[in-house]
Amino acid sequence: MNKTAAEKNLAYYETIEGGDLGYWKHMAAPRARVARALSAVEEMAPGSLCDFGCGNAALLAAVRERFPGMPLAGVDLSPGLVAANAARYPDMRFVAADLAREVPALPFAPEMGLSSEVIEHVEDPLSFLSNIRAALADQGTLFLSTQSGKIRPTEVHVGHVRHFTARELAALLRESGFSPIRVWNEGFPFHDLSKVLANLRPQATLARFDRARYGLVELAVSRALRMLFRFNLRTRGAQVYALARKSRV
Repeated sequence: MNKTAAEKNLAYYETIEGGDLGYWKHMAAPRARVARALSAVEEMAPGSLCDFGCGNAALLAAVRERFPGMPLAGVDLSPGLVAANAARYPDMRFVAADLAREVPALPFAPEMGLSSEVIEHVEDPLSFLSNIRAALADQGTLFLSTQSGKIRPTEVHVGHVRHFTARELAALLRESGFSPIRVWNEGFPFHDLSKVLANLRPQATLARFDRARYGLVELAVSRALRMLFRFNLRTRGAQVYALARKSRV
């Protein structure tokens, strides 16, 4: 029997825990996404925030460090991750929900939502965005990151279902009740090149760089990529970002 996208995502991400997970801690792409998310939070200056698809809550931890005292919540498909996050971060609130199917029952209506590298994993992105919109406060904002271009073997492995052009993402945001503030691409040439190189030998790449503790070689590769990413264009590339505001009904 073929698994749904939600089942595939649970099978892969249920085992993610906090701590020294090499890819999220050291690699250039996730660190760049955290930087963009924090810049968006600083720009919008919300009074409260929720990460929709929070995973191991690493992004929420970065928000808390930069903006101490802000009420924070996280939603994730995995009840196991939600329980682990609640134990690790007792000052935050966590809810288990399938955002493609339901509006999460949050303890407060956040003024801003984040959703980093999640929408490409869901089979119904319109329902996903509509449910996030319903959970946000009136005039709430959403920062979203995802991928464009072809879906490569390493991305199939981690559960990608669909990639989006900036135009497609903007159209989905409008259809789900958001007014895009801006939608843009980044990452050319070095983010794009890193994806190509990683998929020359995808299984070997996943074995060394997916979720293992990084050694000297992996740390050196990560450091080199972080330096190269400084020269990426902010108008072109396989990384897609969006900042949008909840529309009035």
